[in-house]
Amino acid sequence: MTELITFKSIPDMFSKERDGLKPNTLRKVDINDNRFFRLISCIKRVEPYPLIEIRNTETLESFIRQITDVTFWEGYAIISWREIWLNEQTISVKSAVERQSSLKGFSKARQIISTVARVTSE
Repeated sequence: MTELITFKSIPDMFSKERDGLKPNTLRKVDINDNRFFRLISCIKRVEPYPLIEIRNTETLESFIRQITDVTFWEGYAIISWREIWLNEQTISVKSAVERQSSLKGFSKARQIISTVARVTSE
């Protein structure tokens, strides 16, 4: 089973991270936090990178991505990620669909899912 590491993010940063404008997060390393030891073992290629979940501190909305790189620099960890392909769709499609459905109704959300499914199957 793939491991999941969760971090919280304030709303302004969360939106940028979720929407792909900022596909990384900067975290101050805490030597008492096991998440950072897990990331160090990935850098040493002992274990594969886990998934990262970013959770909005106010709404508790979250998204999941695949970690692609971790860089430690001057007491900070820079964690980068990419979208996850799952059943020929990305998890970010779910976020887009949720945003669209809240703005324009469920019929628009269904259209997006159908379009993505059709394009990825071609």
